[in-house]
Formats: sequence, structure tokens, C-alpha cells
Amino acid sequence: FFLNEGGGGGGGAEAAAARTKVEIARISLIICPLWFLANWTYNLSLAMTSVTSSTVISNTATLWVFLLSVCVLGERFHWLKLAGVAACVLGNALTTVHDTDKNGPAETAWGDIVCTFSAFMYGVYTVNIRRLIPDEAAVPLPLFFGFLGLINMIMLAPIVVILHYTGQENLSTLSGETFALICAKGLIDNVISDYLWALSVLLTTPTVATIGLSLTIPLAILSDLMLHNIFPTMSSTAAAVFVIIGFMTINLASNEQAAELANNNNNIVAMRDVNDPASPSLLEEEHRL
Repeated sequence: FFLNEGGGGGGGAEAAAARTKVEIARISLIICPLWFLANWTYNLSLAMTSVTSSTVISNTATLWVFLLSVCVLGERFHWLKLAGVAACVLGNALTTVHDTDKNGPAETAWGDIVCTFSAFMYGVYTVNIRRLIPDEAAVPLPLFFGFLGLINMIMLAPIVVILHYTGQENLSTLSGETFALICAKGLIDNVISDYLWALSVLLTTPTVATIGLSLTIPLAILSDLMLHNIFPTMSSTAAAVFVIIGFMTINLASNEQAAELANNNNNIVAMRDVNDPASPSLLEEEHRL
């Protein structure tokens, strides 16, 4: 469609680049509502249930990511992976033992349901990134996130204007300092962190990348100890141990499966073309003799 039939090689290259940008924009358009639903429902659940419940339930996203990876991406099921996911979820749950907000909103079943849906949508969002983006060479992540932000701005800007003029959100009280803090937070907390996380999804697997996010727990404990001289409690120490065990277990299972797959591929290569004098299997046999 974009090819210039009468043009030379340069026109074809420009048409291929245009097609690539259109394809990346289409991928961003697919991911956009999934990303928005995951984040919006989580923030909505904070007003409907306790901080403890929302934290514990949202961290079950690791389980959803693992199950969806097995069902959608064809990732091989391994009991060690399931054990690693369970250990990580338990570690995240232990961090909330002393995090109950007594002055917060009362816990409700609807809030837990919304938070569960948010965790599920996070799994859908993560798995679809891996499914739609084969590698960064095919789909540059900065361009993908640029389109994602542009689509969000175009789609959500009219809603913000409507909320402003209906009195639901008063933008006139938004100061320049607050706006700058919002931009800085978006750059560091969303753009940079999401880019590095998406890159880890492509370099490893969605399950490993999601489990890796839980390493913030032992890192936070270490930073509190080194910077603020705050010693960890028994529950936080146990949480860090469970998270580290879960992360190591997931990686051991993944490495074991990768080694098994490589071994199977080598066996297939060694068995092919047995009648060919240059066959790898015959060369190996001559070497052994």
C-alpha cells in the first residue's frame, strides 16, 4: 500500500519505514486500553478497599502473568516456576503485615474485585507486549512508548476537559510547581521504569520480568538500613527472603528449560542429513573414531 511502484530503492526504504511506524502505532493502540485499565482500576481500588488488601491482591499479577504466558505465549509449565511465583506472592503479602491503615477506607468486596481485575489486566498487558513485540530491533521501545503516550493524551484529554467544566476536577488550582512535579514523576516513574521493565520482558520472559519487580522489597529494606539506620522486622526480613527465593527459583527453572531446549535442537541438527558426508553427525563420528 505504501510502496511507490515507480520509485527506486530509496522510495521502497521510506515506504518500509512508514509501514513500520504505522505498525508500531497499531501495536500501541492495542496496548493503550490494556495499560490504562490496569492502572486506572488499581487506583480506583485504593478508594474502595484497604491499602493492605490492594497491595496483596495487586501482587497476584505475577500469578496471572505466569498462567497467561503458559496459555497464550506457549511458555512451558514447570512446577518450580509455580513454586517461585507462590514464594514471591507470599513475600509480597508479608510486607503488608504492618501496613494496615486504620484510618483508611473500610475494606469492601467490590474493592477487592476491582483490584483483582487490575492484577489480571496487568497480566494481559504484560503478555501482549511480549506477543506483539518480538524484539526491540523490530519494534523500537522508545517509539512504542511515544505512540502510547500520544494515544493516551489524545483519547483522555477530552475526558479531562469534561471533568474540569463539570466541576469534578478543577484544573484552575493546578500550580506550575505541581505540574512540574507531575511531569517529573511521569518521566521517572512511568517512562524510564516502564521502558526498562518492557526491555526486560523482551530479553527474558514476562514471568521473570514481573517477578524481578518484587526485588524492590529487599532493596528497599537494604536502603532503609544503610540510609536511615532502620532495622528490618521479622516479617519484612521473611518477605525479602521469600522474594529472593522465588526469583532464584524462577530463573533456575527457566535456565533448565532453556538448556533442555538447546540440547534438543543440537540433537536434531546432529541427526539430519545422515547420508551427507558433511553431516554434523558423521563428522562427529569420524572425530570420535
